[in-house]
Amino acid sequence: MYKYFYLDTDSFFHRLDPRTKLLITLSHYIILGVFTRQLYLMLIVLALEIVLAYISRTIINLKRVLIVIVALSITSIVSWMLISKGHTPLIGPITLEPILQGVSAALRATIGIVISVILLSTTRNEELSKALVKIGVPYRGGFAFSSALRMAPTLIGVCLTVVAAQKSRGLDLESGSLLTRIKKYIPLLAPAVLLTIRSTERFAMAIESKGFGYQSQRGEYLILRMSKADYIFCAISILMAVAAIIIAIKGWFIVYTLN
Repeated sequence: MYKYFYLDTDSFFHRLDPRTKLLITLSHYIILGVFTRQLYLMLIVLALEIVLAYISRTIINLKRVLIVIVALSITSIVSWMLISKGHTPLIGPITLEPILQGVSAALRATIGIVISVILLSTTRNEELSKALVKIGVPYRGGFAFSSALRMAPTLIGVCLTVVAAQKSRGLDLESGSLLTRIKKYIPLLAPAVLLTIRSTERFAMAIESKGFGYQSQRGEYLILRMSKADYIFCAISILMAVAAIIIAIKGWFIVYTLN
Protein backbone atom coordinates (compact mmCIF):
# COMPACT_ATOMS: atom_id res chain seq x y z
CA MET A 1 0.00 0.00 0.00
CA TYR A 2 1.32 3.45 -0.90
CA LYS A 3 1.31 6.03 1.88
CA TYR A 4 2.22 9.15 -0.06
CA PHE A 5 0.47 10.89 -2.92
CA TYR A 6 3.32 13.03 -4.21
CA LEU A 7 4.84 11.73 -7.45
CA ASP A 8 8.35 12.95 -8.20
CA THR A 9 7.98 13.28 -11.94
CA ASP A 10 8.65 16.09 -14.38
CA SER A 11 5.50 17.56 -15.88
CA PHE A 12 4.38 21.08 -16.67
CA PHE A 13 1.92 20.95 -13.76
CA HIS A 14 4.70 19.98 -11.34
CA ARG A 15 6.63 23.04 -12.48
CA LEU A 16 3.76 25.46 -11.84
CA ASP A 17 3.97 27.68 -8.80
CA PRO A 18 2.12 26.11 -5.83
CA ARG A 19 0.05 29.30 -5.48
CA THR A 20 -1.21 28.72 -9.02
CA LYS A 21 -2.14 25.14 -8.19
CA LEU A 22 -3.96 26.28 -5.05
CA LEU A 23 -5.94 28.78 -7.15
CA ILE A 24 -6.78 26.10 -9.72
CA THR A 25 -7.99 23.85 -6.91
CA LEU A 26 -10.02 26.66 -5.37
CA SER A 27 -11.70 27.43 -8.68
CA HIS A 28 -12.78 23.79 -8.99
CA TYR A 29 -14.14 23.87 -5.45
CA ILE A 30 -16.15 26.95 -6.36
CA ILE A 31 -17.50 25.19 -9.44
CA LEU A 32 -18.60 22.10 -7.52
CA GLY A 33 -20.09 24.38 -4.87
CA VAL A 34 -22.26 26.47 -7.19
CA PHE A 35 -23.21 23.85 -9.78
CA THR A 36 -26.12 21.74 -8.59
CA ARG A 37 -28.13 20.71 -11.65
CA GLN A 38 -25.68 21.59 -14.45
CA LEU A 39 -24.75 17.95 -15.04
CA TYR A 40 -23.35 18.43 -18.54
CA LEU A 41 -21.04 21.21 -17.41
CA MET A 42 -19.87 19.13 -14.45
CA LEU A 43 -19.07 16.28 -16.83
CA ILE A 44 -17.01 18.70 -18.94
CA VAL A 45 -15.10 19.88 -15.85
CA LEU A 46 -14.47 16.28 -14.79
CA ALA A 47 -13.25 15.41 -18.30
CA LEU A 48 -10.83 18.36 -18.18
CA GLU A 49 -9.55 17.14 -14.81
CA ILE A 50 -8.92 13.66 -16.19
CA VAL A 51 -7.02 15.16 -19.14
CA LEU A 52 -5.02 17.22 -16.64
CA ALA A 53 -4.28 14.05 -14.65
CA TYR A 54 -2.93 12.34 -17.76
CA ILE A 55 -0.83 15.34 -18.74
CA SER A 56 0.55 15.75 -15.20
CA ARG A 57 1.23 11.98 -14.98
CA THR A 58 -0.89 11.58 -11.84
CA ILE A 59 -3.44 9.16 -13.26
CA ILE A 60 -1.84 6.36 -11.22
CA ASN A 61 -2.96 8.06 -8.00
CA LEU A 62 -6.48 8.45 -9.34
CA LYS A 63 -6.57 4.72 -9.93
CA ARG A 64 -5.65 4.21 -6.29
CA VAL A 65 -8.70 6.18 -5.10
CA LEU A 66 -11.04 4.86 -7.78
CA ILE A 67 -12.73 2.47 -5.35
CA VAL A 68 -13.48 5.40 -3.03
CA ILE A 69 -15.01 7.41 -5.89
CA VAL A 70 -17.15 4.46 -7.01
CA ALA A 71 -18.33 3.76 -3.46
CA LEU A 72 -19.24 7.42 -2.88
CA SER A 73 -21.07 7.60 -6.20
CA ILE A 74 -23.15 4.49 -5.56
CA THR A 75 -23.95 5.59 -2.00
CA SER A 76 -24.96 9.04 -3.21
CA ILE A 77 -27.32 7.76 -5.90
CA VAL A 78 -28.93 5.17 -3.63
CA SER A 79 -29.33 7.69 -0.80
CA TRP A 80 -31.06 10.24 -3.01
CA MET A 81 -33.35 7.55 -4.39
CA LEU A 82 -34.41 6.70 -0.83
CA ILE A 83 -34.87 10.19 0.60
CA SER A 84 -36.13 12.21 -2.38
CA LYS A 85 -39.17 12.06 -4.65
CA GLY A 86 -39.47 13.11 -8.27
CA HIS A 87 -42.25 13.67 -10.79
CA THR A 88 -40.91 11.69 -13.76
CA PRO A 89 -41.62 7.96 -13.24
CA LEU A 90 -39.15 5.36 -14.48
CA ILE A 91 -39.74 1.91 -13.02
CA GLY A 92 -42.34 1.41 -10.30
CA PRO A 93 -41.69 3.86 -7.43
CA ILE A 94 -38.35 4.93 -8.90
CA THR A 95 -38.36 8.42 -10.42
CA LEU A 96 -35.81 10.25 -12.55
CA GLU A 97 -35.11 13.35 -10.46
CA PRO A 98 -33.65 11.59 -7.36
CA ILE A 99 -31.29 9.63 -9.60
CA LEU A 100 -30.12 12.84 -11.27
CA GLN A 101 -29.68 14.47 -7.86
CA GLY A 102 -27.55 11.54 -6.78
CA VAL A 103 -25.50 11.76 -9.98
CA SER A 104 -25.03 15.49 -9.37
CA ALA A 105 -23.79 14.91 -5.82
CA ALA A 106 -21.51 12.11 -7.04
CA LEU A 107 -20.04 14.33 -9.77
CA ARG A 108 -19.35 17.14 -7.33
CA ALA A 109 -17.63 14.78 -4.91
CA THR A 110 -15.61 13.26 -7.75
CA ILE A 111 -14.52 16.68 -9.02
CA GLY A 112 -13.31 17.59 -5.54
CA ILE A 113 -11.45 14.32 -5.06
CA VAL A 114 -9.79 14.37 -8.49
CA ILE A 115 -8.49 17.94 -8.28
CA SER A 116 -7.29 17.35 -4.70
CA VAL A 117 -5.40 14.22 -5.75
CA ILE A 118 -3.80 16.12 -8.63
CA LEU A 119 -2.75 18.91 -6.24
CA LEU A 120 -1.24 16.53 -3.68
CA SER A 121 0.40 14.42 -6.39
CA THR A 122 2.22 17.37 -7.94
CA THR A 123 3.03 19.55 -4.92
CA ARG A 124 5.29 18.85 -1.97
CA ASN A 125 4.11 19.66 1.54
CA GLU A 126 6.75 22.33 2.01
CA GLU A 127 5.66 23.98 -1.24
CA LEU A 128 2.05 24.10 -0.05
CA SER A 129 3.15 25.54 3.27
CA LYS A 130 5.28 28.19 1.57
CA ALA A 131 2.46 29.08 -0.83
CA LEU A 132 0.04 29.60 2.05
CA VAL A 133 2.53 31.88 3.77
CA LYS A 134 3.04 33.85 0.54
CA ILE A 135 -0.69 34.50 0.17
CA GLY A 136 -0.95 35.85 3.72
CA VAL A 137 -1.58 32.86 5.97
CA PRO A 138 0.53 33.06 9.16
CA TYR A 139 3.52 30.71 9.18
CA ARG A 140 2.10 28.71 12.08
CA GLY A 141 -1.08 28.14 10.07
CA GLY A 142 0.83 26.99 7.00
CA PHE A 143 3.02 24.73 9.11
CA ALA A 144 -0.04 23.23 10.81
CA PHE A 145 -1.60 22.55 7.41
CA SER A 146 1.49 20.83 6.03
CA SER A 147 1.88 18.85 9.27
CA ALA A 148 -1.71 17.67 9.01
CA LEU A 149 -1.00 16.40 5.49
CA ARG A 150 2.02 14.53 6.84
CA MET A 151 -0.06 12.94 9.58
CA ALA A 152 -2.23 10.96 7.15
CA PRO A 153 0.64 8.84 5.75
CA THR A 154 2.06 8.60 9.27
CA LEU A 155 -1.18 7.13 10.57
CA ILE A 156 -1.35 4.73 7.63
CA GLY A 157 2.24 3.66 8.24
CA VAL A 158 1.57 3.08 11.95
CA CYS A 159 -1.51 0.99 11.19
CA LEU A 160 0.38 -1.09 8.62
CA THR A 161 3.17 -1.65 11.13
CA VAL A 162 0.75 -2.81 13.82
CA VAL A 163 -1.05 -5.13 11.39
CA ALA A 164 2.22 -6.62 10.15
CA ALA A 165 3.44 -7.13 13.72
CA GLN A 166 0.26 -8.91 14.75
CA LYS A 167 0.29 -11.10 11.64
CA SER A 168 3.86 -12.12 12.42
CA ARG A 169 2.59 -13.26 15.84
CA GLY A 170 0.00 -15.51 14.20
CA LEU A 171 -3.08 -13.30 14.15
CA ASP A 172 -5.36 -14.36 11.28
CA LEU A 173 -7.02 -11.28 9.80
CA GLU A 174 -8.06 -12.79 6.48
CA SER A 175 -10.47 -15.61 7.38
CA GLY A 176 -14.13 -15.30 8.29
CA SER A 177 -16.95 -13.08 7.14
CA LEU A 178 -16.59 -9.35 6.58
CA LEU A 179 -18.06 -8.57 10.02
CA THR A 180 -15.70 -11.09 11.66
CA ARG A 181 -12.67 -9.55 9.98
CA ILE A 182 -13.75 -6.06 11.04
CA LYS A 183 -14.04 -7.25 14.67
CA LYS A 184 -10.50 -8.63 14.47
CA TYR A 185 -9.16 -5.21 13.51
CA ILE A 186 -10.82 -3.38 16.44
CA PRO A 187 -8.27 -4.52 19.10
CA LEU A 188 -5.50 -3.17 16.86
CA LEU A 189 -6.76 0.38 17.34
CA ALA A 190 -5.26 0.70 20.83
CA PRO A 191 -1.60 0.10 19.85
CA ALA A 192 -2.07 2.17 16.70
CA VAL A 193 -3.37 5.14 18.73
CA LEU A 194 -0.59 4.79 21.31
CA LEU A 195 2.11 4.69 18.62
CA THR A 196 0.58 7.74 16.94
CA ILE A 197 0.58 9.70 20.20
CA ARG A 198 4.19 8.71 20.79
CA SER A 199 5.25 9.84 17.30
CA THR A 200 3.36 13.12 17.79
CA GLU A 201 5.22 13.76 21.02
CA ARG A 202 8.54 13.09 19.30
CA PHE A 203 7.56 15.43 16.49
CA ALA A 204 6.68 18.19 19.00
CA MET A 205 10.02 17.77 20.79
CA ALA A 206 11.89 17.80 17.48
CA ILE A 207 10.42 21.10 16.26
CA GLU A 208 10.84 22.64 19.71
CA SER A 209 14.51 21.66 19.79
CA LYS A 210 14.91 23.33 16.40
CA GLY A 211 13.57 26.63 17.75
CA PHE A 212 10.11 26.62 16.18
CA GLY A 213 8.40 29.93 16.94
CA TYR A 214 11.52 31.48 18.46
CA GLN A 215 11.83 34.16 15.78
CA SER A 216 9.05 35.98 13.96
CA GLN A 217 11.21 36.44 10.86
CA ARG A 218 12.34 33.14 9.38
CA GLY A 219 14.94 32.37 6.77
CA GLU A 220 13.84 30.47 3.70
CA TYR A 221 15.48 28.19 1.19
CA LEU A 222 12.44 27.67 -1.06
CA ILE A 223 11.96 30.63 -3.38
CA LEU A 224 8.67 30.82 -5.31
CA ARG A 225 8.52 32.64 -8.63
CA MET A 226 5.53 33.08 -10.92
CA SER A 227 6.09 32.44 -14.61
CA LYS A 228 4.00 33.39 -17.65
CA ALA A 229 2.33 29.97 -17.54
CA ASP A 230 1.35 30.62 -13.92
CA TYR A 231 -0.34 33.90 -14.79
CA ILE A 232 -2.17 32.26 -17.70
CA PHE A 233 -3.50 29.44 -15.53
CA CYS A 234 -4.45 31.91 -12.79
CA ALA A 235 -6.44 33.95 -15.29
CA ILE A 236 -8.16 30.84 -16.68
CA SER A 237 -9.03 29.65 -13.17
CA ILE A 238 -10.53 33.00 -12.20
CA LEU A 239 -12.54 33.14 -15.42
CA MET A 240 -13.85 29.61 -14.84
CA ALA A 241 -14.92 30.44 -11.30
CA VAL A 242 -16.62 33.70 -12.31
CA ALA A 243 -18.37 32.00 -15.24
CA ALA A 244 -19.59 29.20 -12.95
CA ILE A 245 -21.02 31.72 -10.47
CA ILE A 246 -22.80 33.63 -13.25
CA ILE A 247 -24.23 30.42 -14.73
CA ALA A 248 -25.46 29.32 -11.31
CA ILE A 249 -27.09 32.69 -10.58
CA LYS A 250 -28.77 32.83 -13.99
CA GLY A 251 -29.87 29.20 -13.77
CA TRP A 252 -28.44 28.27 -17.17
CA PHE A 253 -27.79 24.72 -18.41
CA ILE A 254 -30.05 23.12 -15.76
CA VAL A 255 -30.74 19.50 -16.73
CA TYR A 256 -33.70 18.72 -14.47
CA THR A 257 -36.28 20.56 -12.40
CA LEU A 258 -37.48 19.89 -8.86
CA ASN A 259 -40.97 20.01 -7.45
